[in-house]
Amino acid sequence: LQEALDRQHSTFTAEVHKKKADEIQFQIEREVKTGFERLDDFKERLIGVTAENSETIKLERVTANCIRMRREKINKMTKIDEIKEELAMQSKEVDKVVNLKQQIDDQLKEAIETDKDEMKSSLVHGKEQIFDIEELKVRLKERSEMVGLDVKLQEDKYKAIETRIANSYEEIREYDEELSVEEGPLMRSVMEKRVLRNVA
Repeated sequence: LQEALDRQHSTFTAEVHKKKADEIQFQIEREVKTGFERLDDFKERLIGVTAENSETIKLERVTANCIRMRREKINKMTKIDEIKEELAMQSKEVDKVVNLKQQIDDQLKEAIETDKDEMKSSLVHGKEQIFDIEELKVRLKERSEMVGLDVKLQEDKYKAIETRIANSYEEIREYDEELSVEEGPLMRSVMEKRVLRNVA
């Protein structure tokens, strides 16, 4: 348009249109530059977020024996948690029979000291009954001895579970000792010198 007006010798109008054209060109260049700057900013932010969210994978060269021991150690620790739950349940069983024996012994003491001819008790057959006092003494004594055996049995079970836990911790300690060698600087140096095999 400017060139056409110049040919028509309309210099002022040509200058006005040239100025407008320059302004439009400048505006376009500025918007394009701003657009690229925003894209670069988005790109940097995207890379930053991706880097933060991505998992870092650590590669190491260890022996098959090292891998096996690590796996067995994890399994053993899981097993210990299961045995601890078993120990907690067994502890409740011990408390249950110990409390029952204490109740029987307390009632037996009461029966021995009373001057009554009869007494009620639910500790002989599990339901409340009226007993002749002499019969109740005999029955409670027998029941105390029987429950006493059960107390010993439940306590032995509890101790056996504790022993299993202690043995498991000892095995973990042995794993740690062997792994300290497998993961030590000497073994790392040996493994780094080994030639990697190609895996399809």
